[in-house]
Amino acid sequence: MTDGSIEPGVAYGSAIEERESSPDQMDYLGHVRATSASRSRRRTLVAIVALLAILVFGSVLGVWRWHQYSSSPLYSLQLLESGVRAQDPVEVARYYDAKGVAGSLYEAAAADFSRNAIGEELAWLGEVIASTAEPLLVDRLASRVTETILGNPTLALQGLVPDPAVTTIERVGPKAIASTPFAEGEEIRFLMLQSGNRWRIVGIENAADVHGHLMGVVGSDISEWDWAP
Repeated sequence: MTDGSIEPGVAYGSAIEERESSPDQMDYLGHVRATSASRSRRRTLVAIVALLAILVFGSVLGVWRWHQYSSSPLYSLQLLESGVRAQDPVEVARYYDAKGVAGSLYEAAAADFSRNAIGEELAWLGEVIASTAEPLLVDRLASRVTETILGNPTLALQGLVPDPAVTTIERVGPKAIASTPFAEGEEIRFLMLQSGNRWRIVGIENAADVHGHLMGVVGSDISEWDWAP
């Protein structure tokens, strides 16, 4: 048309172009896009923080569990067993007081010997003799204990040293009792004391009941001892 009027189709297309290029609509679309991007970044940040929190918690929990385990009597017994099998005197001494164990055995064996060899009426005399000779004989017995542990690990693990695989542990504060079977229905009760994160065998709680077996393990017969200093 040449009279200056606007064709309907042209007018409709122009209106669409105007709407599409409207500043208000452009601002709205920009706001929507910005909001969507912000939400996406926030979700990503939350996911990263949650993942880091899980990793930190897992690490702290792992460290705590390791600390609890590595400071337990069982862990010390496992290190002791490794030292015995490796015949490592330094490692054995860290977790096993041979003189303390020898002292428990000597006291029980000497009391038993006094009653049986001298008699109940003169048992006190036997105890006096035993106490007089104790320092020297305990040292000798401790040497036998150490020689057996380092020289024959298989024999030592038959009662002289508790086998962690079959040992039950009762812990009360810095003290623990490690009970290991050595015969049907019988067990040896090792006394353990804590020092820092380490536990050490320092004696035998029921030496009066088991000294005969353990003296046999170390090849020592109290009736054949030289009681002279």
